[in-house]
Amino acid sequence: MALASTDLWNDEMESQPLEALGAQVVQLGKWRRDTKYDKIGATLPGLVDQLLAAGAEYGEPAYALLADAYRAGNTLAHKLGYADLSLTAMDRMEWAADRSGDPLLMATCHYLRAAALTRIGAGKHALRLLDRTMSEIEPMIHQDPNAAAVWTALHMRAGVIAASQADGSASDEHLAEAAKVAESVGERVVYETVVGPTNVKLYAIAAAVDLVQPGKALKIAETVAIPQGMAAERETYFHLDIARAHLLNRRPDEAIEELYAARALAPQHFRASGTVKAAIQTAAQQQRYASKGLRSLANSAGIQD
Repeated sequence: MALASTDLWNDEMESQPLEALGAQVVQLGKWRRDTKYDKIGATLPGLVDQLLAAGAEYGEPAYALLADAYRAGNTLAHKLGYADLSLTAMDRMEWAADRSGDPLLMATCHYLRAAALTRIGAGKHALRLLDRTMSEIEPMIHQDPNAAAVWTALHMRAGVIAASQADGSASDEHLAEAAKVAESVGERVVYETVVGPTNVKLYAIAAAVDLVQPGKALKIAETVAIPQGMAAERETYFHLDIARAHLLNRRPDEAIEELYAARALAPQHFRASGTVKAAIQTAAQQQRYASKGLRSLANSAGIQD
């Protein structure tokens, strides 16, 4: 219902100050990055109604908050397997971002749109979208640290998408560009997106695995020191990608250890993730006799024996 329309909020609803709504959106983003999907689902519908009403009253700053709320809706729908709802949430996010008057927020929408395009087999379209968006904001990156942060995120996304298209050269070029600027950006969250040198390495690990280069992925992983407070979602992907690398090397026991680490960090994400399910199934094929540990992981991921 939160995604059904943009003009049918409850007129009798008591309005909240923009600052209070902003604090709720910040909390929503933290839940998203920490994979607390149940909390997002319980909070999002009422908050979206409040923000739609606030948009009519306060204009651009309220629409910027609304875009972030829709992003949480996109994540929730995507992670739980509702592809159509995910695309609707993305459309709503772009609608709100357009009304926010912030080109960097719209660029962040394109960061998400590119991932969605890739999931439906339109990786080349995704790369064209990212290239266009990076060209649009590149003039801003030397004056605006936030623009530089968004620019690195776009290059990280382009790097993994190029890898999924088996273009190792383009992948390396994008990730090198991201790394070049990431040091000045620092380890932080900008426009609800994790950025910084560590995250560039995590994307590089994922790209190496997609390019069937497990040795390269594991070598990069050895250099990673997860910063304190990093989003659970990103740290979870770190362990999942290492698990995938071990499976490429046909070392299921090492992969299972990484899957345990991923489950401990983000159990809701673990249960919903298609990557997790694929890794568990591959590990089962590689193990001559399925271990109790693997069965436990399979149960946690909702896979029946």
